[in-house]
Amino acid sequence: MGKRKRISSNKINKTKEIYSLLRYVKISPRKIRSVINIIKGKNLNYSLNILRNYISNKISNILIKLILSAISNYKNKTNINISEDKLYIKNILVNSAGIKKKIKYVSQGRSILIKNRRSHIKLIINKKNGTKNKSNS
Repeated sequence: MGKRKRISSNKINKTKEIYSLLRYVKISPRKIRSVINIIKGKNLNYSLNILRNYISNKISNILIKLILSAISNYKNKTNINISEDKLYIKNILVNSAGIKKKIKYVSQGRSILIKNRRSHIKLIINKKNGTKNKSNS
């Protein structure tokens, strides 16, 4: 590895983000992004509540498990027993994981290409800093 690449990789590795990664999900990235935009930047309890009660499809079950995995990763890596109220979803990244292609043969010697898309999901969580209480006492 060259000097310039080593310096840039050290800068990237110094930012210790706690994340959860799910690879090769059998759902297209476009469908996942429609649900992700609802919960990005929200509190973890709030986003779990939305996924459990208001969104009923395969994507919500996958994201619930991913959020719970990220919470346990945070507790294990920081050795701090923190409640989910103080954590929020910093970012969610969805990338394409490749396409499985199948051929469907139809009449008159033609064929149709069926593309089954897969995706990688990376969920990054962080602790809220400087929460201000606006209660009048």
